[in-house]
Amino acid sequence: KASVGDLRYYADTRLEEFSGPMARAQLAAALALYGDSQRAEKVFTSALRQVQATVDGNFYRSDYGSRLRDGAAILALAAETRPSPAIIPAVTRLVAEERGKKRWTSTQEDVWMVLAARAIVSTGDAIEIEVDGAPHKGSFARQVSGVDLMETPLVVANRGGEAVDAVITTVAAPSQPLPAG
Repeated sequence: KASVGDLRYYADTRLEEFSGPMARAQLAAALALYGDSQRAEKVFTSALRQVQATVDGNFYRSDYGSRLRDGAAILALAAETRPSPAIIPAVTRLVAEERGKKRWTSTQEDVWMVLAARAIVSTGDAIEIEVDGAPHKGSFARQVSGVDLMETPLVVANRGGEAVDAVITTVAAPSQPLPAG
């Protein structure tokens, strides 16, 4: 069990000595667990800036890390803290961009991406919405065909106290074959 005084000391005076973004994120998460959300926010922001400044190349890192691994670790740790740090959208974009650049991923990258996904999904537990007039608690997902949606529109309303992001994914094929190209 860490001493909150020690954590605050590291955050306030020795933060630049934490050489890796993951170490900074772990310090931030520990501060958040103690309820020091201001310092946690500052340290999470520092971790994000550090991973953004990291240049990945075809070289070996002694900690087996990469921008993807470090970004996913920051995302996993930040998504588990309350209140949620403001960096979550930025670090989510960073992880998505880094994943898009890679054909293969390492075990460490895979594990931290799974942990980040789990943490993000669990943040939806507090969501309170209404779907077609029926109350619903937690994240919501439904697959609806275009024909069904045209006949019976889906109505979703936020009934909670905080803003909720809605993501709609569409998949379509042309009704007539495209001309030869």
